[in-house]
Amino acid sequence: MLFTDTVDLYMVNSRSDANGSNGFSFDCCAGVYFGSCTAYNNVAAGWLIQKVATGVIANTSQYFHMVSCIGDTNGSHNWVINDTIQSEFTNCWASTQNNATADLHGIAVNGGCSYLEFNHCMALTNNGAGLIALSPATFIKITGGTWLANGKVAASTQRYGISCSASSMQINGAQCTDNQGTKT
Repeated sequence: MLFTDTVDLYMVNSRSDANGSNGFSFDCCAGVYFGSCTAYNNVAAGWLIQKVATGVIANTSQYFHMVSCIGDTNGSHNWVINDTIQSEFTNCWASTQNNATADLHGIAVNGGCSYLEFNHCMALTNNGAGLIALSPATFIKITGGTWLANGKVAASTQRYGISCSASSMQINGAQCTDNQGTKT
């Protein structure tokens, strides 16, 4: 499913599985609420949130509220979050890739992101890191959650539960265990 320049989007109890590209793809969307939705076994990412087009209504991707959403067994990262601000992810899941490429992560937070919160999320058995936050992402907050058994591909350069090179990150009560690299 592709949403471009969409505002005030609400979806619950939906699936976008086994697609030839991404499961759910958002470009310059704002005011998005998704609850109990899954993206499973897609060729690319399960969830892709980004800013590529110049939005008419929304000039960036912002105000995402994702609750109990799942990205599982996708061909790329289960969640890719680019150029997204002021968004929260609660009880979301990122688990396992369906190929053996080394540096595929459960949740990949890339450039242009700020004020993101991950509350009680889980990232399990991903090829690379459970969650990786790359610069220049800023103000990432992780509260609770389980980041378990990531780095399952030995050649991965990021074999951690949580890996951060963002400008600022606050972590409170996260459980990182049995990851293949040095524990974070």
